Amino acid sequence: MFIVIVARGVPSRRTPLWGIFELDQARALRAAGHRVAIAALDVRSVRRLRPFGIFHRVVGGIDVHTVSIPLGRVPDAVDQAVLDRAFDLALDRIVQRHGRPDVVHAHFTKYALAASRSARRNRFALVVTEHNSKFHPHHIPFGLRLKAAEAYRGADAVVAVSQALADVLTDNFHRPVRVVPNIVDVDTFAARPARPHDGIRLVSAGNLLPRKRMELLVEAFALAFAQRPEVSLTLIGEGPERAAIESRIAGAGLQGRVELRGQLSRAEMAEEFSRADGFCMLSEWETFGVVYIEAMASGLPVLAASGAGGPEGIIHEGVGMFADCTCAESVARDLATFVGHFRDWNREDIRADVVARFAPERIAQELGEVYADVTGS
Repeated sequence: MFIVIVARGVPSRRTPLWGIFELDQARALRAAGHRVAIAALDVRSVRRLRPFGIFHRVVGGIDVHTVSIPLGRVPDAVDQAVLDRAFDLALDRIVQRHGRPDVVHAHFTKYALAASRSARRNRFALVVTEHNSKFHPHHIPFGLRLKAAEAYRGADAVVAVSQALADVLTDNFHRPVRVVPNIVDVDTFAARPARPHDGIRLVSAGNLLPRKRMELLVEAFALAFAQRPEVSLTLIGEGPERAAIESRIAGAGLQGRVELRGQLSRAEMAEEFSRADGFCMLSEWETFGVVYIEAMASGLPVLAASGAGGPEGIIHEGVGMFADCTCAESVARDLATFVGHFRDWNREDIRADVVARFAPERIAQELGEVYADVTGS
């Protein structure tokens, strides 16, 4: 079967995680025997310096046709119109070079909308996978709701990356939604043995945004481990909350015990995980939470916020626990409990659990079943 994946872009040295979910799926599908090409629609800001135009290259064995149209701050309707045109250009190039696809598989709302509008004209089978964290159980922005409703109407199948997200989509858009989770990069994470280190090392990874609650994590860490200098915390990620987090670290006198490492590649993250004892991230809401399964693939027990959505389909008592994030004091108590239970979790068991559920072969098989349903083959 020939599958075209519609992606935001592909990873690069400057943005190593941009389009990584889509590339993971493309590589897994290719390994499962499908022909795969990526239509990469890069309409990010002009601040992301890159050439303008249409380009073809091979990334990880996958043919990638990129339409790069750097935009400034433009109205949402203009952004979508450019994206619609970008998809048509990419699809034309793919058809010329590789033939017509059996299935187009678009990721994220506005890319799905571009593919959905094209599907009405070009009559191809369309699968949409939703990841967008703005689909919150209590609020969906009006403009996003309109885009999603149109995109999903034009899709032959809608897929969510977690049951929590599927429930939100079903409740709001009243159509069947299948669940196919994201992939864990077992080559990068599961292949690395634990490395010796001093003390107890906790690690967290996520954009430094309010909804990730990194500042709350630092505050709770200070309360839980003020008298335990052997416990340290490494934060991986970058974002607008960095200054506030640095201020919180300094105010608590945690310099040298809490380290901000900035944005890292997957390989660099895997190195950090190999030198850690546990992973914690307290996001308010995650549609899935790939970083949890990456940490688990490295053998780390994980701590997530209760009621955070996607992580509730990932974490069970055999691999970690949940924290009450009502206040810093409650998080501190759960952090201390988490560290106290480290001896109860086995790194190899955690690794085996996540590989069995989220390895590329497993996810490619589930996607293949979706494609067979929409094509009748």
